[in-house]
Amino acid sequence: MAANFITAATYQVIWPDVGATTYTINSANNAAHLSLDGTGIPPMLRNYVPFAQSDGGIDQGFRLDVRRMVWKLFLEAETEQALDTKRDALWNIFRPLDDPLKLKVTKANGAVRQIDVYVDGPIEVVPGPGYKANVTIPLVAPDPLWYDPVQQIRTFPLPDTSLDLTYAGSWQEWPIVKIYGSAQNLVLENVLSMLVGLSSGRIDFNGHTIPAAAIYTVDLRPGVKTVVDGGGVSKLANMGVFTFFPYFCLYPEPLESGGNNNIVASYGTLDATAAVVFEFYNRYIAL
Repeated sequence: MAANFITAATYQVIWPDVGATTYTINSANNAAHLSLDGTGIPPMLRNYVPFAQSDGGIDQGFRLDVRRMVWKLFLEAETEQALDTKRDALWNIFRPLDDPLKLKVTKANGAVRQIDVYVDGPIEVVPGPGYKANVTIPLVAPDPLWYDPVQQIRTFPLPDTSLDLTYAGSWQEWPIVKIYGSAQNLVLENVLSMLVGLSSGRIDFNGHTIPAAAIYTVDLRPGVKTVVDGGGVSKLANMGVFTFFPYFCLYPEPLESGGNNNIVASYGTLDATAAVVFEFYNRYIAL
């Protein structure tokens, strides 16, 4: 993946502490940004199955692999002592942690992208002439997708039976869906416009009543895939036999025209507080 030499962009590192301490990377504070390699389409792992006793094979899909990036910075100071101070500031920002750093980039067009990263090896500092040095920082993002850090929240008031949910990302998103009772036999589907009549997953509580004042949380994020009530008790056993909730996601354009996801609901009886809330982020395949 080619290096990224966006000089008009702003680069920030957000720490995973309670206060979300934020460090802006620039020559005045610590180091100047030179390049960030690995920001484009991430690596993919494709699954090929060979034909028996024949040439070639068949492709059975792919998944995105982890993203690895190399960030190159430049240190410059007026004295050796000032150079040491800037170097010490970098050690403080990029020391290894169990929780990820958030790398936030505000692009020249104003778009904001963020990705969760870990330091992925030794940080190299190569001294230059005078009080200068080049710094190379290896980073790894287990989730290779960039995202807009502003959370999106859309409320689906019942008894409405259809919600046009516009998704602005460039890669599919797995939302968190909160269902507020009372709702009997509730079923939610995202009906695909690209394949009319088919749905990208089904959240099915047919045969079950979500009690009044209860909140069921359907967490569709990769590696989670849970359905719990407000007390954290699993409600998977209360889902209908036709549920395909792990596959429920939001699709971008052009898979959905204009990113418009048509969420359709069916149900039995409701009370006045029944509603469905979608929480999600706009996710992007590249910076």
